[in-house]
Amino acid sequence: MLTFLIEMRCRYILLPAIVLPLPIIFLHQMPAPRACYDPPWLLFLTNTIFVGCISLVLTVIAARNYQASGRLKMLLLGAAMLGIGASGILAGIVRGFPGGANLNVTIYNSAAALAGLLHAIAAFILASGKNPQTTHRWRPMLLAFSYGMVIFFIALLALGSIKGILPLFFVQGTGPTPVRQVVLGSGILLYLFSFMLFLATYLRNREPFLLWYAAALCLTVIGMGGFFLQHCVGSPVGWVGRFSLYLGELYFLAALLVAGRSAQNRGESFDDILLSAVTGADEKIRTAFNCSTIGFGMTNLKGRFIDINPAFTAITGFTLPELQQMDLPSLIHPEDRDHNMELHRRMIAGEISDFTVENRYLTKGGGQIWVRKSVSLVRDRDDTPRWSVALIENITERKEAEWQLACELDVMMRLQKLSTLFVHRGNLEVVLAEVIEAAMAITGADFGNIQLRDTETGELVIAVQKGFPQRWVDHWNQRGKGKGTCGAAAATDRRVVVEDVEGSDLFAGSEELEMQRRAGVKGVQSTPLLSWSGEVVGVLSTHFKAVHRPDEATLRRLDLLCRQTADIISWLRADEVLRDQAKKLQESEQEALEAHDALSLLNQELEQRVLERTVKLTAINKELESFCYSVTHELGGPLRSMNCFSAIVLEEYGEQLDPEGRNYLERIAASASRMGHLVEGLLLLSRVTRREMARETVDLSTMVAEIVKEFGDQELMRQVELEIAAGVWGQFDQGLVRLALHNLLGNAWKYTCKTDRARIEFGTVRKGGESVFFVRDNGIGFDMAYAHKIFLPFERLEATAQFDGTGIGLATVQRVIEMHGGKVWAEAEPGRGATFYFTEGLHVAVC
Repeated sequence: MLTFLIEMRCRYILLPAIVLPLPIIFLHQMPAPRACYDPPWLLFLTNTIFVGCISLVLTVIAARNYQASGRLKMLLLGAAMLGIGASGILAGIVRGFPGGANLNVTIYNSAAALAGLLHAIAAFILASGKNPQTTHRWRPMLLAFSYGMVIFFIALLALGSIKGILPLFFVQGTGPTPVRQVVLGSGILLYLFSFMLFLATYLRNREPFLLWYAAALCLTVIGMGGFFLQHCVGSPVGWVGRFSLYLGELYFLAALLVAGRSAQNRGESFDDILLSAVTGADEKIRTAFNCSTIGFGMTNLKGRFIDINPAFTAITGFTLPELQQMDLPSLIHPEDRDHNMELHRRMIAGEISDFTVENRYLTKGGGQIWVRKSVSLVRDRDDTPRWSVALIENITERKEAEWQLACELDVMMRLQKLSTLFVHRGNLEVVLAEVIEAAMAITGADFGNIQLRDTETGELVIAVQKGFPQRWVDHWNQRGKGKGTCGAAAATDRRVVVEDVEGSDLFAGSEELEMQRRAGVKGVQSTPLLSWSGEVVGVLSTHFKAVHRPDEATLRRLDLLCRQTADIISWLRADEVLRDQAKKLQESEQEALEAHDALSLLNQELEQRVLERTVKLTAINKELESFCYSVTHELGGPLRSMNCFSAIVLEEYGEQLDPEGRNYLERIAASASRMGHLVEGLLLLSRVTRREMARETVDLSTMVAEIVKEFGDQELMRQVELEIAAGVWGQFDQGLVRLALHNLLGNAWKYTCKTDRARIEFGTVRKGGESVFFVRDNGIGFDMAYAHKIFLPFERLEATAQFDGTGIGLATVQRVIEMHGGKVWAEAEPGRGATFYFTEGLHVAVC
């Protein structure tokens, strides 16, 4: 029955209000007996059951709710229902007294008018949205005064009617007096006004209690309308009015039942439901509540859910009926539950006004999410706690990002700690023990070990481990590289991850699988420790008691740890070597000290000798320089004479000489000519070494073009393909670099004379941030095995011996480039040509 009442729609609830006026109007229009069956005891019985009892129940409930909330609306409604209930019972009692018809009508109609007035005031406050309250101190006195005044008013009505002080309201057989009709009509209007306001409030916030209460007021209006039309107490019209009035009282009872069911469904108290119904929530607030993207939830002081918005359901997955079957603690993650409930307790106790906390919630699907929850407590004006409200926001993604960041920061701090240990301790075992702790923390492992590769045997040996039984350690030390994940990682230079050792081909049917079982290992990962040179110095492994595979983010953090660990191992091993060398140096320190004095004395003697030899060398150089000039000038004349007289003899006496004599004479002339060229080259080389160098920006492309043009003008019949890069500039001494280019291009011109489609190229390339210039030809080339000889003075290779030359040109080129601080070198291949490279030497200071 209760479920039917709750689920009935508005049109069915108001159906009696539509049907009952019809028989009243019909009976009022038709002639009927002046009275119907109406014994005094029947009115007393029906009024007591349908009016008195129900109204007094409403009176008590309203009084209790007013005591709890202090809302004036509840005080007015309670006083109104007290007036209806008390007057109904009293009217039934006085019905059997002499003149009982008038007494009955006077008491009930006057009390009903008063109740209508009180209902109208309460309805007006409800519709206005105001919620006037009284303090807790004044509530008992106001309640007693209000209810007492209602009883006093009804008592005065009864006494005034019995004593004849009040004017008659009804004359049996004659009908109602004008006074009664005015009072009754005023009551009808007041009840009708209350009905409209209650119905309007229901349409605004859809609280079922208000609909049933409005329907009860409407039926009360219809019942009082029947009384207004009757001309005789107990007439059919009057009984239809009474039926409507009694049905209205049942509707009042139904309103209470509906409020009780709502309290049960929402997990609220009956008083809270009644209070929220007559308070009248604003539709805009309800719309905002439902449309908010932040979860909103209300719970009572016992942690039972009252209401939630759709966003709360979207976050947790639970609907309101499902949450009402639970309590607040069961929604919170067990690890966060005690802290949350302690905050709730402190808030209710008044120690804190509100709190904000980040904790985990359990979702409907069995998962967990992180929420940021702001909780506050709703209190009455007298500071009495009513319920708590919470705003929740899903921060799972933010927490995940914070956790990843915290993990990255933890790795960085651990790496910093490793560096500190390495710097201050320098002990490999201490550093590796810290690495194992870090690796197990990063991966969440239960065991861990580091195996280092022996530098002599190349096998893996456990250096440090944590969590393994000794028999496990002994087994793997005996196995060396073994067949496990460490051996596989070391062999392939890649990480090996085994999520479940039971189903892995790596351990299938092996002794190692049994060892893993005994140690309690289910999952394992092994990462090789690769040094900066790419060498595997060891393997780091973490082991898990459950089937497990680390995620990619965890493995990336593990890679950082492994890279630094490998570097530290390499550094420590290098440090050990340095320590051994330092020890040896320390042992020889005394010998070095003893030799210091002798070395100092020797240095003094050496400096003296160097000084003396420098003086001698300077003198010798001057003598050599003078000798070079003397030789050049003294030999030049005789050689020219030999060459000239040999030519004269061949010209004038050549016919008188036999072939052998002519051959000897020609050889003498050629030797004298070659000797002259050697002397000139020697003089040129001497001048190069003595010249002061002045760098400037030189247009090498133009200079090369001019030199090649000179060669072309001397041999007009030669056809040489030239490729000269445009815009090549360099920082050189202009005269010296021209000499060097002249020799390089002269060699290229000379050694391509017997090459079909001769080709000479000049250009520049960048190597190591430096400009490199080159002269390339496709001439006879040379064997690179003799490349070290080509820049020596007077050195000529077998391939070039058939060409004219002194062997001084390339030596001059080398001297010029070295004076600039640069380098010169050649690349060649027999029969494929040669390329000569040289640099500016700008990075070298030249004196």
